[in-house]
Amino acid sequence: MNTTLKAKKVEDLPYVKGMLKKVNLSDFSYESKAKTDEAVAKTNNGKFNNEQVANVSKNIDFRLSGLKQYINQAADNNFYLKVTADLSNDAIVQGSIKILAENLDIYVPVEKLLPKSSAEMEAEGSNDMQFVIEEQESGYSLSLCGDYNPSDARYYSSIYSTNPTDCHDHGTSCGIYQDREWWNNYAYNYYAELCHNDCADLVSQALSYGGLPEDGTWYATKYTSTRSLTWVNTGYLKNYMTGNDYWRTTTYSSATEGAVMYTASNHVVMIAQNDTITHQYNGHTNDRYRANFSDSPSFVYYKLW
Repeated sequence: MNTTLKAKKVEDLPYVKGMLKKVNLSDFSYESKAKTDEAVAKTNNGKFNNEQVANVSKNIDFRLSGLKQYINQAADNNFYLKVTADLSNDAIVQGSIKILAENLDIYVPVEKLLPKSSAEMEAEGSNDMQFVIEEQESGYSLSLCGDYNPSDARYYSSIYSTNPTDCHDHGTSCGIYQDREWWNNYAYNYYAELCHNDCADLVSQALSYGGLPEDGTWYATKYTSTRSLTWVNTGYLKNYMTGNDYWRTTTYSSATEGAVMYTASNHVVMIAQNDTITHQYNGHTNDRYRANFSDSPSFVYYKLW
């Protein structure tokens, strides 16, 4: 499915309206970081301390400048559907048909992947802005990965992801959707020990391409099949990234491109798009390119900025 946002500018998005309303900027029109700094300081004089003003302004600039890329730009939306029905005497039982949608590694009613109401999205924006304010109140300092470029990481995960209909090795017999012809086999030789389990490997490659520094614990030797366990194992990867303050938990609505997401089964993928209405991810095992998803209590999101 191909869609285009109805919003003519970022300030029209319900989520953004909620963000701005939370900090008394309902009539704000985004121009630049300098203008944002000035507006936040002036409108909230005495309400926030200097650090809070800086953090709020940075968040507004980050989200609104990032959202500009989606305005008036058509985008593909990929859904994976499964239809079920009860049978009686070889006939479909009336009213028993259900349409389910793949939501990473679970299936949910397709309605779960439809956009939320404007009121719900506005509330998400307000809640996320409150979270930003409280972060500064708790003494949260910026992460260590100031050179990380989330757009570059998203770009990499997009280039090396696709939407296959069978398994590279086993056809349709194993139920895995994977096409290694789309992987970066030149720089990262196929790691046979992983077999189907390549989700952490792709995310690590994308993070490295985005500027996250490798070290003696988290690394891959290019043009070989050498990877550290922290690079390819989802649990080790998460422990390393959170332990070094590279990853900090965030919300479904504020996890933008270049963020990562874990499921209850320890599957990890990269967020490919969050225009505040449509949420998509790239990943391996199953290989997925810009697949739409919805929130779930079993999903955990991490930001890197």
